[in-house]
Amino acid sequence: MKKLTIKKNKFRLEEEIEQIIDTTVRPIGNGAMALIPKQHLNKKVYVLIRKG
Repeated sequence: MKKLTIKKNKFRLEEEIEQIIDTTVRPIGNGAMALIPKQHLNKKVYVLIRKG
């Protein structure tokens, strides 16, 4: 079961997490992408953008 709470620009996510990947978004064409391992193809992901 997943539960997501957002209060005053802080969030709390309660869900089973398989892996956390810390990466940088890179430019590609007119957009951008973050590379992650191929093993995660067709899986649902969350993308969180940090300030600063």
